[in-house]
Amino acid sequence: MIDIKILPRPEGLARDLLKDKEAARKAIKATVGDLRSRGPAQVSKAVRGVYAIKAADINPNQGGRRLAGGMHVQARGESVDDFTLVYTGSPMTPTHFGMKPGAPPGGKRYTIKATIRKGARKTIGHWAPKGRDHGRYARPSDSPFFLVSGNGGSTLPMQRHGGKLKAFRTVSVPQMVGNDEVAEEAMSGLSELAQKRLEHHLRRYMK
Repeated sequence: MIDIKILPRPEGLARDLLKDKEAARKAIKATVGDLRSRGPAQVSKAVRGVYAIKAADINPNQGGRRLAGGMHVQARGESVDDFTLVYTGSPMTPTHFGMKPGAPPGGKRYTIKATIRKGARKTIGHWAPKGRDHGRYARPSDSPFFLVSGNGGSTLPMQRHGGKLKAFRTVSVPQMVGNDEVAEEAMSGLSELAQKRLEHHLRRYMK
């Protein structure tokens, strides 16, 4: 969840808000509309500054496509000062974080890697043909995930767990948004956006 905290208003802007109440009301309403439409892009930018995820996977304004992890963002609040963006969603698979290889390489030994946080390439799992490195899994033994192709052409790293296959999951969008570094950057961007749009609409309605 991201709350908007407006940066200290310039003295001139504060005077304008008090000068014409009707103009101020219209300006605030229009500013909230701008935050609803433009705010998620600011949060997306902050997330992508820390995590290696594509804008199209987490920005609702990217062509109406299905977002990663079933992500949904809801805008709440009727004024600038109580405006809030609430994010929901499930942990995502590493396919959204540059996972390689993207498919099982024909029975050859492979290591699955992905970059979740920028600059930090991580090993997810290893696989080797039977008879090598103590059986189906290559070392280390604590990374038993291997690639499995599913319906629709998707390939996920899976682990056998209790007789069933269980997919490897990473972080969700709410977790990324809640990261201290991301939240601070998103708050700053949203506050700056709110202030600029409020100034714009005040000039517009006070003419």
